[in-house]
Amino acid sequence: GCGKTTLASLLIGMYEVGSGTISIDGQDIASCNLKSIRHNIGVVQQDILILDATLRENLLIGNPKANEEDIWEACRKAGIASFIETLPDRLDTQIGKKGIDLSGGQKQRIAIARIYLKNPAIIVFDEATSALDRETELQIHEAWRELLKDRTAIVIAHRLSSVMLCDHVALIEDGIVKTEGHPEHLLKTRETFRELFSVHEVETEHVL
Repeated sequence: GCGKTTLASLLIGMYEVGSGTISIDGQDIASCNLKSIRHNIGVVQQDILILDATLRENLLIGNPKANEEDIWEACRKAGIASFIETLPDRLDTQIGKKGIDLSGGQKQRIAIARIYLKNPAIIVFDEATSALDRETELQIHEAWRELLKDRTAIVIAHRLSSVMLCDHVALIEDGIVKTEGHPEHLLKTRETFRELFSVHEVETEHVL
């Protein structure tokens, strides 16, 4: 409730900025058209949109012009290709309410494959792993590491394991940035930052 998701929505043009500016590489996004913004920014959320359609149709949301080779390459990078190969009709298998039910981790991998197909310069992860168990979350983080090479990522998260993947962290309270810096440094120097995570979580998840 402090405004993190609102910031992400502002970034992709869902809302207009009431005051101030949002700049990317020094360019005010208000001077960019929505098509350009949404072409260059991809979003991975906690609740993944899964259509009652084939896997192929769901993946092509990322890039409707992608060919067969592109799709399989994206699936391999997202770590879901081996699962698809076990399905009766592979990419043409029906999923969703009228087809195969997917786990939370599988849905996240589909979202990651879509991002590979879209190939944006900036990716926003909005509480993307908050509903996953610890083991699945770690597997998804491995897929993230491959995805994020040579890209900019904005990670909105409450879990330390996700926060520790970042190079720079901003702690927001009531819509205001209270502190910022490298997560390792903040854990050592900022009591407010440490209080967000239990002692147990710090000890077990700080391995990242």
